[in-house]
Amino acid sequence: MKGRGDFCLVEKLKALKLKISLWNKEVFGWIDLNIEEAGKEMHFLDNKFAHFAGNVLEEEVAKRSKAAIVFWDNLYKKEGFLRLKSRQLWLAEGDCNTRYFHNSLKERRRWNSLCSLLSSRGVLEDVNEVKDFTFNHFKSFFEESEEGRPIISGLDLKKLHDSEGLSIERPFMELEIKEAIWSCDGNKSAGPDGYSLDFFQEVFGSDSG
Repeated sequence: MKGRGDFCLVEKLKALKLKISLWNKEVFGWIDLNIEEAGKEMHFLDNKFAHFAGNVLEEEVAKRSKAAIVFWDNLYKKEGFLRLKSRQLWLAEGDCNTRYFHNSLKERRRWNSLCSLLSSRGVLEDVNEVKDFTFNHFKSFFEESEEGRPIISGLDLKKLHDSEGLSIERPFMELEIKEAIWSCDGNKSAGPDGYSLDFFQEVFGSDSG
């Protein structure tokens, strides 16, 4: 891929997002099933160990250990997935309170939804009426009633020195960009592309030093 570095990065992230979506469907789509099956396997083996404590095979102990790893690994994945979707910070060491994240998602949907509006004509519930009312409200709010603008010529305003102006216009250094990324919470999304800062921190972590 040829072009400016930022353009190439954006295009690569777009292509990667398609691959991640497919991987998410094929791998993360089975999280709940993996948790359920691993939990049943652990429960079955625990009961077997309780009844045959003196005749426990090493293969069964290894199978129980493997089931526990699968169970907790998928549980942590599910918790992290819900945390990112809810866009809520959570305690670094806390309970796996998935109900909290589900409630956060529901509350966010309710907060962002616009079902009806109270206007001078009464309650508006039709989608087109709500759109028109919202558009006209903000249009009148930002429109200027006067054509003339105040003139600021002749004012003694503070100015930057030439060296200060050049320092503002200079390109960002790679070290400054890295420091800005690593100083942010990894759970926050960097933009509408859906990639969290934790993604960039993990990918470029080896180069952070």
